[in-house]
Amino acid sequence: MLKTSNNLWVDNEYVEGWYKALSTRCPTSIHVIHHLLSVLPPSNSLSEALHMDFQIACKMMRRDDFSEGVRAVLIDKDHSPIWSPDKIDFITENEIENIFKFDQSLRLYDMK
Repeated sequence: MLKTSNNLWVDNEYVEGWYKALSTRCPTSIHVIHHLLSVLPPSNSLSEALHMDFQIACKMMRRDDFSEGVRAVLIDKDHSPIWSPDKIDFITENEIENIFKFDQSLRLYDMK
């Protein structure tokens, strides 16, 4: 049985496995994925979805967490990244909004 960070008890091996796996991942990335899947309306077109994914990927790679993940997995291979912030509760809505804010300098080539 597993006690989650919000004091819920979980007695399900499948859920427990997912919880343990996600608890080691970058909190900002998890928050961005949640926002993408739960908050934003679906994209109207493949082109729109690709543009948004490209923008998000570029902004996430600029974050210190990206280089920290590369260090922990590929360079030092200690698999112990130090995320900043280290808990999802410390991520502000403003940070997430900035990741989703359109940046004209980050454009994919339009294939029309």
